[in-house]
Amino acid sequence: MQPKIQFIDAATFLNVTLQGIHKHVKTQGIPYHKAGNKNYLTHEGAKQLFNLKVIPKIIAFELVKGGVGKTSLSFHCAVRASLYGLKCALIDLDQQANLTRAFRLNTNNHPIMIDVIKDKLNINNALLNVASGIDLLPSRFENAMLNTFLLINAIPLDRVFKQLLEPLKNTYDLVFIDCPPDLGATVTSTAIASDFIFAPIEPDEFSMSGLELTLNELGNISQKYDKNILVKIVLNKFNTKTNLSHQTLATLVNNEKTRNLVCKSFIRTSQDFPNAFDKGLSIFDTLKASIAKEDIDLLTRELLEICRA
Repeated sequence: MQPKIQFIDAATFLNVTLQGIHKHVKTQGIPYHKAGNKNYLTHEGAKQLFNLKVIPKIIAFELVKGGVGKTSLSFHCAVRASLYGLKCALIDLDQQANLTRAFRLNTNNHPIMIDVIKDKLNINNALLNVASGIDLLPSRFENAMLNTFLLINAIPLDRVFKQLLEPLKNTYDLVFIDCPPDLGATVTSTAIASDFIFAPIEPDEFSMSGLELTLNELGNISQKYDKNILVKIVLNKFNTKTNLSHQTLATLVNNEKTRNLVCKSFIRTSQDFPNAFDKGLSIFDTLKASIAKEDIDLLTRELLEICRA
């Protein structure tokens, strides 16, 4: 896996001309690559070019319903953020381990979150480098026991993940957490430890019900633990040709409870996401233009604006 950002994308982000990017890269001796007539950067070159300074953030992808795109969005937002030169950590808490599989990792003998907590391991030593600028704490089915372990051992939910993850801000610009589709102890502790939460939904009734349940539970957690939990709703698999997609968006923006939570960016339906996953790649490993890349870029830039110092 070698994600790429083209010079033209860099120029758009920095609001300069393409010629200006060429000149700056060559003048500063920034490493770049060429494929045909397209010039591009990888993480290290992007880090030198953009030199972004952000307030480190812990961002959880949570929704009680499965299959809404938590894994795909956390994966691709981290990849795109790394292509703006930021250092990212991915934490896979879902026992299905789809995020771990996205990197084609065999983690049978590697620590996962339940091992880190149970054996009091240093989480930095459990993170694996999976791509330039991206490290991952993998998952396996054993993480299914994490909720029970936290409750049986009466581990304080308001402190366990907070104490574990907060120090990662000293090393990483962004920490993305892919949560399981439940509202158990693990998700509660994650919500408390996070700076804000992305709640991805699809344009269907089940996602909307899951969103309502998730927001209600996050409200309960906020009250119980005196924590102001910030939530951003991301509409995923949006189909511009269907009434249901537009109706779902209208419902969200017309609802007093959700209208201020909806991201300006949404992710349109695209076969590029499953195709890339099947190949063990990201959508940014190719230089071909696509709506999937456009949408993830806009969502990531919205996220970066939230995080910008």
